Amino acid sequence: AGRRARGAGPPAGRRPPATAAMAVDPAQVQWYYLDRSGNEFGPFPADKLRDWYDRGLFPVGEELLVRLPHWYRHAPLKFVYEKESIFKGPPRSYDEPAQQQQQQGAPHQGAPPPA
Repeated sequence: AGRRARGAGPPAGRRPPATAAMAVDPAQVQWYYLDRSGNEFGPFPADKLRDWYDRGLFPVGEELLVRLPHWYRHAPLKFVYEKESIFKGPPRSYDEPAQQQQQQGAPHQGAPPPA
């Protein structure tokens, strides 16, 4: 079981550049995720989350809300990875997905209220 994390991202002024994560093996990139109740868990390496995803432990599938440590908001997996590469390789970008992309689909159960 991982640590439970609370909060809305890194403290002001402590946000590392997105390029810092690019030097890391994609399987070891650390991710946080939200459960259906809105509780955040992590950080976990991508390879561990891939194992859980493959075993069906995330019933919401591609709607699972995730974030990297330097992101302020969570994004559904479908905006972070291509379907066939979820948690396998690098995400589409290490930059935080645009908020308007996240709002295209139906609201996600367990998502925090808009700020």
